[in-house]
Amino acid sequence: MNNYLSLSAYKKVFLFGVLSFIVVVIIAVLFFANGKVSAAASNQTAKITLNTPVSLDAFIAITENLPLDVIILESSFVFNGESVQDFYVVNTKNGNKNIKEDYIQNRKAFLADVKGIKELSSADEKNIETVLVSKATLTGQKSGIDGIRKQMKVSNVDIAGEQAASISRVNGKARPREATLFGDGVITIAAQTQPMYLSLPTSGTAYFYPSAYGGRYTQQNMRWPANYFAPEETYEHKVYLYNYDRKTYLDGTSTSYPGCYPITTYAATTWPAASYPYLDTRLYKSLYKCEIDELSYTIGAAQANAIPANVDHYTYIRTANGNDTTDKFKLQGQVGYRYPSICYTTWCSEKYKIYSIIPFASGTTVPGTQSWNWYGQAPDAPSNVSVTNSTATSLQVNFTDNTYDETNILIERKIGVGGSWTLLGGFGILNKTGNWYWNNTGLSSQTTYCYRLKAVNAVGGSPYSNEACGTTL
Repeated sequence: MNNYLSLSAYKKVFLFGVLSFIVVVIIAVLFFANGKVSAAASNQTAKITLNTPVSLDAFIAITENLPLDVIILESSFVFNGESVQDFYVVNTKNGNKNIKEDYIQNRKAFLADVKGIKELSSADEKNIETVLVSKATLTGQKSGIDGIRKQMKVSNVDIAGEQAASISRVNGKARPREATLFGDGVITIAAQTQPMYLSLPTSGTAYFYPSAYGGRYTQQNMRWPANYFAPEETYEHKVYLYNYDRKTYLDGTSTSYPGCYPITTYAATTWPAASYPYLDTRLYKSLYKCEIDELSYTIGAAQANAIPANVDHYTYIRTANGNDTTDKFKLQGQVGYRYPSICYTTWCSEKYKIYSIIPFASGTTVPGTQSWNWYGQAPDAPSNVSVTNSTATSLQVNFTDNTYDETNILIERKIGVGGSWTLLGGFGILNKTGNWYWNNTGLSSQTTYCYRLKAVNAVGGSPYSNEACGTTL
């Protein structure tokens, strides 16, 4: 009996010891994880614009001893009359390579990949080797970013996340707006109010290949026959590689949150400086981590109305080799707007709509070349049709406009549930999306009227909305 009690006591002591150990391990893991989160939270990402561009040597001399993890330098050069805006990523964890030498080497790799030119004239060499930094995106400790601001003449600073709390996404307004009916249903479209799908380039070519100087690149060519962007609208030519299997053709790594920039070697575009091009991030849609399933290699324009039409443009992104030799990609075009309008960074670009140009499901393979054409798409259907505010001679028809792509929203009516539908007219292009109403007057008393709507454009028509009926008093 005593031996049994003693053995039981030992078991209790042993179990208590095991449980205590597990608790200590859990506390340690949580403490470590919390420390990592705190460290990440103490970092900032900011984009600075210099009053006057400075030499790369001068910029690096100021930043080399500051607590910064990643610096994305922006500069430009001219080659054969073509202006190129470029991005060079300085990752402080990549060792002590000669940044200026590597920057110039990447410019030459870009020309070899895009132009097929490996031997440069002395004049071209001079242009390529002159690197003047005009902007920089910085990720690191706040003291490092403050150090840049103190030591350089900075005209503007945008800090990621400062606008997030007050961003008002354009999903319509709570207060309905009154629509005007055009009785014949035929609308003359002004140039400033074209359907949004026309803002996408109409043709282009996607390239994915090994680079002439090592690593791999994607080049995206595109052309707009006309520019319909409003002054505060943005455009992103969104290229994604499939990474659900954690295998990808280009380097799939990203800078740490909150930066979430793809680890690119070099990027460039022929979009002009006036369009404020930017390297896009992989910030997850819920804004709390970096995306890993579909890897974005994207360049955007914060002032898209400055992109010239009837010109062949391209973007270029070069990385180290990925961990697979093949892949598949998708291509999208995103039309958006700046909020606030004085901010020209990737994190101030809010989307109106994303259009699918080439889907993953199309069987696109990487490496390779694929040309494409964009013909637009039919609009989405109106919804939430209801009839309210009955009088003896009028009814109010309420509805939600869900599309940016209509050239007209048509409304049809029938008298009585079993009547025939008759076209009353159209409301034209309504301002973005949101809730609308229209007062149908001149009706007969004590009569039931039913309504339905559909959106149309040059590509086709949407399905009909739901039907709604009301009876006059």
